[in-house]
Amino acid sequence: MPAGATSAPKPMWQSYLEAAEAESQQAAIRRARGQVGVGVAGVLIVMLGLLAVLLIWYSWGRDRPLEISVEYLTEPPSNLPPGIVAYLVDEMPTPKGVLASLFSLATLGLLRIELAGRRLLLQRNWDQDLVPGQSVEGASGEKVTIPDHLVALFNAVRPAIPADRRVPLSSIGCQFAEALPDVYAEMADEATRFFTELAAIVRHRWLSLGQWLVLGGIVATIAAWIALESWLGLVVVAPTVGLILAGVAFMLVSRWMPQKTSAGADEATRWRLFREYLRNLKGYGDLAQAQETLDSLFAYAVALDVEDEVLEQAEQLGGVMPVWTYPVRLEQSTERVANQSPGKRSAEETQSHTILRIARDRDPASAGQELGVGRATSPGAPGRLSLAGLSRQLGRTLTRASREVSDLLNTAVGEPPSDTPFRLVRKGAGVAADTTWDAATATFNVIWDILEESSSGGGGGGYSSGSGSSNSSTSRSSSRSSSGSSSSRSSGGGGRRGFG
Repeated sequence: MPAGATSAPKPMWQSYLEAAEAESQQAAIRRARGQVGVGVAGVLIVMLGLLAVLLIWYSWGRDRPLEISVEYLTEPPSNLPPGIVAYLVDEMPTPKGVLASLFSLATLGLLRIELAGRRLLLQRNWDQDLVPGQSVEGASGEKVTIPDHLVALFNAVRPAIPADRRVPLSSIGCQFAEALPDVYAEMADEATRFFTELAAIVRHRWLSLGQWLVLGGIVATIAAWIALESWLGLVVVAPTVGLILAGVAFMLVSRWMPQKTSAGADEATRWRLFREYLRNLKGYGDLAQAQETLDSLFAYAVALDVEDEVLEQAEQLGGVMPVWTYPVRLEQSTERVANQSPGKRSAEETQSHTILRIARDRDPASAGQELGVGRATSPGAPGRLSLAGLSRQLGRTLTRASREVSDLLNTAVGEPPSDTPFRLVRKGAGVAADTTWDAATATFNVIWDILEESSSGGGGGGYSSGSGSSNSSTSRSSSRSSSGSSSSRSSGGGGRRGFG
């Protein structure tokens, strides 16, 4: 029909139908735009979150690279104790670092360590407690001052190790676990200078941030799904999932956030170069160097986690059992040293200084019966027992000892310096499960009860520095404070956690 052929009005139903169709089209457009916007927001959150993690690590966690032209170092780059070396390289206390401290005591002659069968056996060579600043003079005349953390470790485990017989490491587990917190506090004092901030604090800070992001993302995901899923569909959770992924990234990178100072980065790099030498001992050294490593540097091999390679290569080069597997006799002497304090004009004013001198007793006959090995055939090592055929057995013994120390480490460490968000939520959930409320109790009051219990530190134990610290932790802190320990240790800066 031609236009204007009829002047009949449009039916009401047609107007309603056209309006509904137009509204449906607009709703579809809005839904599509919302889905695109939410999806793009999710992608941006993931990308920006990962970029933020990378930039934060690059700015505050990355160690400054050092240019060193050598490929390896044939000698320890410094006199840093093996336990500190392990932490410096790994940036956390490890079973290898703790085990290396035991081998340090053996190298100094205070303990005898025997790797027999599948057990690590200990025997005490000295019957008295050590004092801070105690020195040991080796067979060749060199004097070594015993580090404070080794003094604390030896004094703690000495009563549990007899002098007339050997006992397995597992038999002194309780004393060893009780000693570790104080040992860590002493080690923290020695290692703090290598880091811009104590590693435990830095790691905990970024771990907590990541966990808060994850928890916030989970809550936001649930809320967004309930409120908007019917409109936007599955894509509604894209931004919140992106937030969770960013939180996970912060949690993962927190492990590498402790940053070393320039001196610390240089020291760690040089120790890694020495580890490269130990790892390729056969290619870089000879029998004499291999035997020297076994006798006096094996604790560093344990700290750097290359003890298996050192034992195997030393065996191939014809090495013999290290000297710390043989009996040792220690003799105490008092040395008069001139007092160099300011204001002292007379050199006759002296002070006493106690020195322990090592005199090793090698009894190849009895040691051979205990170990079931033959005498050494290599020249220059009379009476020493051959290492041939023992490297694998000794490696398995050290592996088992490392697992035992790992269990003791987990027992001694206890709780982290302060509760993380995940731990708070878990505590709150436990309180909620154990608490009964009236049916008429408001939801707000229930949530408030959970948050109040969580934030109060109820149930917190271990070595945390807050009000939730255990009694044992408190007593240790008090005893350390009364003995004149530094403020960083008594306040928890060095950490009842040690390094963390």
